[in-house]
Amino acid sequence: MADILIRCAFALGILTVLFYFFSVPLEGIFHFKLQYLSERIIYGFFAYFFVFELAALPLIFLKQPFSLLTRVWTAAMLIVVIISLLFIFVKKCGRIILDPQGKPFFSVICILLAAGFVAALMILSVCEKYIGWDPSYYLGTMNTTLLTDTMYQYDGSDGTLEKTINLRYALSAFYMQFTVLCKLLSIPVRPMAWFVMRPLCVMLSGIGVYNIGRTVSGGRTYLSAQLVLIWSVISLFWSGLHTTAYFMLVRGYEAKGYCANVVIPMVLCSCIALLGLRARDEKEQWKRLALVCWASVPVSMSSMAIVPSAVLILMLVLMLVDDKRLSNIIRAFVCVLPNLLIIGVYLLSKI
Repeated sequence: MADILIRCAFALGILTVLFYFFSVPLEGIFHFKLQYLSERIIYGFFAYFFVFELAALPLIFLKQPFSLLTRVWTAAMLIVVIISLLFIFVKKCGRIILDPQGKPFFSVICILLAAGFVAALMILSVCEKYIGWDPSYYLGTMNTTLLTDTMYQYDGSDGTLEKTINLRYALSAFYMQFTVLCKLLSIPVRPMAWFVMRPLCVMLSGIGVYNIGRTVSGGRTYLSAQLVLIWSVISLFWSGLHTTAYFMLVRGYEAKGYCANVVIPMVLCSCIALLGLRARDEKEQWKRLALVCWASVPVSMSSMAIVPSAVLILMLVLMLVDDKRLSNIIRAFVCVLPNLLIIGVYLLSKI
């Protein structure tokens, strides 16, 4: 068991490093302005899952072996890391600003406290042993993938052969990504869910809250860290059934847990920035919102309709406070276009 726990800790660490590397091309190619580690990890996470979706979906629908996806994604990760290293050493991308803004000493104390609280929530999430009907199906899907070397061709609950690929699950490659890690690191599915997927959800959720704090407070580190502390306490004492804290601490290895605690908060972060900034860094915030929206379904099918609805509300508010109505409509449409296409494909499959 100890060797499995070590591999799970390594998987959590290597994912965090990969998120950083996937954030570097965002700066080098698409000119994102990512200065802080929290920004690099969270937007690198979305870039990681978006690229994985591009690699996985064709192989899933062509019914290619899962082992082929494992090899393709391993090669893709190596390519991205090499490209990122070139950007880091040649173009000096990937730099991280470490100086806390506003009350430096107090900011460091607040950051350490916030990190400690998030770590405590991560440990608490690992101690949960909940497995319900939905999680059993998802973990069963991962197990059948490993056992049969196929993707979404067998029912995750009873292992029977499916007549067709179930688009309700196959349009998002979230579980296949973690199954690839199971394959590469020889980690059984259940430890992957408990010791990697769930604490990762907690960590990313805390980073998302921190970024919201930076957006609201104008970049003041100590206020952002205090918001994370407040969020940690609320999550600890409001973990009732169907709350976002419950889906983070108990059902955090489900895609819908990531939707509630990572995707939606980051959509909210960009919306707050767009409503508050408008004339300053507007293009940057639209790019960030587009990345989150495009990666929302790769992270969770639950984002398929929720994210376009949130962006629609943003667009309606911007139409009231901003003169650039047509420009905002076009940008919002571009943000939700992948979601709308996936909704169309999903509805056509039901005909």
